[in-house]
This record gives sequence, structure tokens and C-alpha cells, in this order.
Amino acid sequence: MINISKITKKTNTAQIAGLLPNDSNIEFFGHKSTKSVFWLSKGKVQPWSKLPNFMFQLCLNQLNNDKTALNYLQNLEIDLNRQVELYIYHLYGDLDAMPDIFKGQLTISENFRDENNTPALLWETKRITLNGKKLTPRDLKIIDFILNDVPDKAIASEMKITQPTLDFHKRNLYKRAHVVGKTSLIIDLLNQHV
Repeated sequence: MINISKITKKTNTAQIAGLLPNDSNIEFFGHKSTKSVFWLSKGKVQPWSKLPNFMFQLCLNQLNNDKTALNYLQNLEIDLNRQVELYIYHLYGDLDAMPDIFKGQLTISENFRDENNTPALLWETKRITLNGKKLTPRDLKIIDFILNDVPDKAIASEMKITQPTLDFHKRNLYKRAHVVGKTSLIIDLLNQHV
């Protein structure tokens, strides 16, 4: 007998923010080699230079409230427009389903690092999270070693800590990230673009 009934399951595929013509949210993304920022809204990609002034002011205000980021960017001796663009690049460099400007407000930063030890990790407004928990620079260093399949003994040596101290930090990382071990950690890291 042939079963002609169909069971269908609708899946919710994450849509890039701003991609659809009726989506007025703003999604920033960066070009890694030039650290240039583009933005997507209502299905159109625009360069940073076309960002409306009120949105630029929103970005500038947040930068001005992050003294660590402001000091770093001012020391680069670049104009204010480029400082704000680099700030946004480091906070929101990836395309994702979460808008970066939602209902007229900047959202929290994305899990984006253009390099492992980016200075942006020290900024007040930069957050890298795993399962909703903020990762520290030490967590990220351990994570980078794990993702590069570096043995624990070499990690401890590179970090200038003992093996038991590394084990302690790894257990705390697993606990805070709500994972049970290295494999679960790696899966979550990849899924959450850490």
C-alpha cells in the first residue's frame, strides 16, 4: 500500500537582517582586508559613506561612551568618520540574522573577531558570547588553542600556567558555557561564530 499522506515540517531558516525589501532594520558587515563597512537595509547594500546622519550619530554616541575604544581609535590618527567606521567594523563585522540597528537602537556586538587577539576585545562595548555568557580574553585564548587542536600541555606552556591551572580554567569555561566537554564546546563555538 502506498502512503499518500505527507508530513511536512516547516523550518525557520535564519534570514540575514535587512535583506528583504520590507526589512528596514540595519545590518552592518565588513570587508576584512580593508576593514570597510557596508550596511544592508530594505534589500539594498550601501557603503558606509551613505549611512544616514542620524544613524552615524547613533554609532558616534556609543563610541564616545566607550572610553577604551575611543582612546584606541584616536591614537590611530585617522579622521572621525574612519574612527566610527572601524568601531562599527569591530563590533558588527559579520552578516547574521540579528539586526545591528533595531528600532532605532544599536544592539549588542556580534561574535566577530577579524583576528584572534583584536584590540577590540578590551573595549567596553565588545562582547563575545557563548550560550549567552560573555567570554573573557583568557577564555578566548584557550578557545583559540582548542580550535587549532593544540594539546593541553602545549596550551599550558604557551600560557605560562600549570596543567592543573589550565584544567581549572577549562572546567570553568565549560561550566559557564553550559557544555560538558571539548566536543560540545567546539560544536557550540562553530554554531555561534565565535
